[in-house]
Amino acid sequence: MVERIISESNLEISGGRLEKAIVNEANYNQIAVKSYLERFHPIWQKWVSIKGSYLISPFLEFAGSYIFTEFLTEIFSFDSNLKVEVKKGKSNVDADIDLYYIFDAEELNVLRYLKEKYRIDHITDENEIAKILLSNCTKSLTKFLSNIMNIRYRLFTSKVDTNLREDNTLEINIHFDGRIG
Repeated sequence: MVERIISESNLEISGGRLEKAIVNEANYNQIAVKSYLERFHPIWQKWVSIKGSYLISPFLEFAGSYIFTEFLTEIFSFDSNLKVEVKKGKSNVDADIDLYYIFDAEELNVLRYLKEKYRIDHITDENEIAKILLSNCTKSLTKFLSNIMNIRYRLFTSKVDTNLREDNTLEINIHFDGRIG
């Protein structure tokens, strides 16, 4: 997964290269994509029939942790170290999403190797690459959420905290704000 994204974009944001590479990766396994959409679209439809389509953030509070977790572990290759908490925001369309992930030492070594292999000099180290990948892969969920809920939904990164731990793992906490539009 990571090598395909890096080889296609060199992690360059100019011209939308990184975004395109991540979207291409998200659509890489169409069987997984179809299964994912087929699993969550009916949940949204049932929600709408019972609660209404205007209660987006309560829906995300109800099903969001599964929507995010399964997206990042099935469509992308993040593992079970992923934890997601979704809360209703200030309105019925806003959501607060907290994502927590630990890159293990082996994953960081792979990122370091790929940084050298593809001569990615514009990014300081593998820890920064890990933040970029996790954040941008998560934000690519918006296209899938829009398909599930039949409304344009966007994620904005509002805070990123990292902690390089003594066991050479990298803990990343990202807060996203979710909104329609």
